[in-house]
Amino acid sequence: MSYQEQLAKWEAAVLPEYLAKDLAHYTPEEQEDAFYQNLSFGTAGMRGVLGAGTNRMNIYTVRQVTEALARYIDAQGNAVVLLSVLIRDTFHQNLLQMQRRFYLHMVLKPICLAVYDQHRSCLLLYANLAHLRAL
Repeated sequence: MSYQEQLAKWEAAVLPEYLAKDLAHYTPEEQEDAFYQNLSFGTAGMRGVLGAGTNRMNIYTVRQVTEALARYIDAQGNAVVLLSVLIRDTFHQNLLQMQRRFYLHMVLKPICLAVYDQHRSCLLLYANLAHLRAL
């Protein structure tokens, strides 16, 4: 699908106000950049510019990745999976909304999710995993 077709779908959709405002103020170059591809998920996780579009961090792209991650974890069967999710501390309301939607989506699946109130080191996460395996 071309970026113009993706853009048209988003323009026809009912979006949250902050995303609709972003979309309305995009220049033609920003429109192309926001819709020419899907935001990639790499070894460092999902990172990108906040805003409207398939190549931006927003509630829709986070939800899409969350669903894929939940399906992957579910497909592992009884295997213990270490899931480390880090959303940087921020006062940005839209990121907090994405974080809440991620947690809500994950708890609706048959997945055990441990949520920490602050950032943890990888070493501590692995120690917690070892403890959970021993239970």
